[in-house]
Amino acid sequence: MSSNLKVNTILPSTGTAIGIGTASGNVDVLGHIVGHNTPNISGINSVTANKFYGDGSNLTGLSGVSVANQSDNRLITATGTTDALNGEANLQFDGTDLYVSDSIKHLGDTDTKIAFANNEVDFQAAGSSRFKVTQYATYVQSGHPLAFLASSGATPNMKSGGTNYQDLLFTTGSGNPTRLRISSEGYVTKPSQPAFHAYGANSWTQYTGSNNILKLLNTECNIGSHYKTSGSDDGKFVCPVAGTYFFYLTIYSGRTDNSQVDNSDYLAINLVSSTGNLANKGGHHIAHYYNEADRDSTRTMSYIKTCAVGEKIYIQLNCNGTGFQVYGGHSGFGGYLIG
Repeated sequence: MSSNLKVNTILPSTGTAIGIGTASGNVDVLGHIVGHNTPNISGINSVTANKFYGDGSNLTGLSGVSVANQSDNRLITATGTTDALNGEANLQFDGTDLYVSDSIKHLGDTDTKIAFANNEVDFQAAGSSRFKVTQYATYVQSGHPLAFLASSGATPNMKSGGTNYQDLLFTTGSGNPTRLRISSEGYVTKPSQPAFHAYGANSWTQYTGSNNILKLLNTECNIGSHYKTSGSDDGKFVCPVAGTYFFYLTIYSGRTDNSQVDNSDYLAINLVSSTGNLANKGGHHIAHYYNEADRDSTRTMSYIKTCAVGEKIYIQLNCNGTGFQVYGGHSGFGGYLIG
């Protein structure tokens, strides 16, 4: 059985409080509780609802969070104080770009960082600038290489060197030795460029017959040791790389019988390659032929040749009619890689 109680006002018999008791201990309100003259509900441990209305300005006892230095796009950081945050003026994000005012540091290794200045990005390691980009140029720290990773073996690189680090050095190979240097004065040097100059002993060496290899076994220079002074290739230059080479020779010779009458006797001097004799290509001289009216004679020759790697260049002497001799200290054989 249910029934309804409708009244305009319920007043307490004494005092100001009104108590409503039910069998379950709950009071169910279908609609709103509206306060008029005294809109307060007090003495209640908890109030639950799907929604609360009002601006909450009269609520007390709530814990709030404060944000200092608030402004558009500033990122919020903790301050170490409970419920206190800070809007960072020097760290901002606009939804697309992240802005910092000075640098980005590696956590735990703070001397490694990316630093920013006007029109400048500076990459630092171990507390020093290593690589810098400005509106004018890209810089690498003096003496430090700009290295290029190799798939295996030594890493080639470029770096500065010389007085006040004003020279430009190109290095590669085991231990990264300098292969090319451009000095601040504009001089270009290639310390590993193959070059040699060989000469003989201060004595005569006698020859007869054909196909004699002239072996000048002393060297003034022999970069890379590609001119052989011993072994099966002694007296020969072995090309270390394919390219174009310049060769020259000077031969001081005479007859072994010291005669000054040559007639048809002669000494043929040939520049020879392991790919073939160069005599019919300009690599040939004849000395002591038909009464040159001297006892000794000097012959010179130069030759430019494009060679394959491993090709061997040497001097061959052919004696016709008599024996001939060469004075080593006054004879030379040399050459170098042009490119």
